Parts: sequence; structure tokens; C-alpha cells
Amino acid sequence: MNKKIFLTILVLIIITFQFLGMSNRKYLHYEKLNNRKFNCLLKHHFSNKKFYIYKTELGRFAVVFADTIENYVLTTADYSEIEGYQGYSNLAIILDAEGKVERINFLNSDDSEPYVKLILNTDILSILSNQHLLTKERPIHIVTGATITSEVFSKSVSKTLDTFREIYVNIKWEDNKIQIPDSFKLLQYK
Repeated sequence: MNKKIFLTILVLIIITFQFLGMSNRKYLHYEKLNNRKFNCLLKHHFSNKKFYIYKTELGRFAVVFADTIENYVLTTADYSEIEGYQGYSNLAIILDAEGKVERINFLNSDDSEPYVKLILNTDILSILSNQHLLTKERPIHIVTGATITSEVFSKSVSKTLDTFREIYVNIKWEDNKIQIPDSFKLLQYK
């Protein structure tokens, strides 16, 4: 078999494995979610509720509501890029209307799979969820064996909450419509 045919077959096998999701790095590819993927994330978690996505110069966020506001949704990639052992990680932070973190979900990462799995098998995301947006002190939780990556998770959540706090304290609601000060330059609204 000549070299050209061998390389072609090898490339086709790799593409097939990637297409079928057989790669061992399924969720280990960092990406900032574009609006379509952010919209899908929101539909998945809040399937029967209305939400709006806002983008300011400080970052993007979603507001979920039924009769009144229920949640704010942020992704750490929109507010911070703190490099880990082999790259960046992206987490979704879901806040209640009063600014308390309800939960943090792992989205994706470029970091080493064993480190990410080690972190996800601990309670670090629930520990990081136990905080309020308006609190100035943030926990830094370190997982032994994945020190750098767990520190990135902690610092990314902290930076995201601290930056979003600047938007949150200035948001006003009138007739279920958000009023964002001009100083935050609403870049996009959906």
C-alpha cells in the first residue's frame, strides 16, 4: 500500500471516530459558546421558560423568567480566560434572582482529561456554588492531584461573579423589562 493511500485511510478513520463521538476527548475542547449554543444551553436547562440574552462590553448573560425574574445565567468564558495546565475551561453559573449561585455546571475544557475527571468526581462545583454574587470574598478550592485545573475553576468563577456584579447592581426592572445603564453599552439583545 502506498503512503498516500495509507494517509488517506488514516484521515478517514480519524474523521469517522470524531464524527461518531468515539474520541476520548468528548467534552475536552474549550470553546466560548456562540449565541446559538448558548441558546441551546438555556433551552436545555429552562425548557419551558422565557429567557433573553444580553451582551454588554463587560460580558454576556441571560435572564430567565416566568412571571418574574428567576435566574441569571453566565459562562466563565464570557468573563475570564484563566489558563490551566493545558488550556482553558468553561463553566456555566446559574444565579437566582437575588444573586445567590444555585449551581455551576461544567461545559468544556482544554485541560487534561484525567485532571478534569478528578475534579468533576469531587464536590468542587457544589462548594463553589455556595456563594453570593454580592460577597466580596470568594472560596478558592483546590483538588489534590489536579491543583492547577481546580484553581482555574475557582478563579474563573470568582472573576466571572466579580465582573458580573458590576452589571447586576446597576440593573433595574420595569414592567418585566430590563433597564441596563448606557455605561455598559448593550451590544446585543435577543
